[in-house]
Amino acid sequence: MQLKIAEEKIRPEATFSSPGADDLDFVETVMTAEEERMVSIPDDLLVRISGAPSAKKLADHITIAKLAEALDKAEPQAETSGEIAAGRYPILIKQPLPDGNARLFEPSLLTILKNAQSTKGQSLTEQEVLSLRNHTPAMVAPTDVILNMNETRGYQDIDPKSPRADWQKRRTELKQSNSQR
Repeated sequence: MQLKIAEEKIRPEATFSSPGADDLDFVETVMTAEEERMVSIPDDLLVRISGAPSAKKLADHITIAKLAEALDKAEPQAETSGEIAAGRYPILIKQPLPDGNARLFEPSLLTILKNAQSTKGQSLTEQEVLSLRNHTPAMVAPTDVILNMNETRGYQDIDPKSPRADWQKRRTELKQSNSQR
């Protein structure tokens, strides 16, 4: 919190305004917490969790415990380092793809699906494929970087827009190439 309050005096059930914080203090606290946790908390989530009548009244209604709850429910943001952004696929797909850039799973989604199916011992369901796609780290980088990574891998990765169909096709191809050896 931006106010100088001893840690032992902070209570989870206390609202932000109870120790004297104003709206600006609250906003700064939320922004700091979001940056540290690399998440984004939508105002409507804070309003819903706190029971405040509007976002303008959050400091008077939200407790420290409720802010912690909102942080746990917040969506991760993509990490950006220079020209490369990284994060989970559902986060990256929401952001506009800059000209001259492409998306890539790292590790490859093909490898993740292959290992998951091998571990499971049977075909993956559509829900399992989508869940794995949504939890596999991905990146946005200049197209030449992505092309070099694909070239190094020696194969094209699974199409994230239709992962189950592409996985079924690739799985069949893998079986055929393994049986020809």
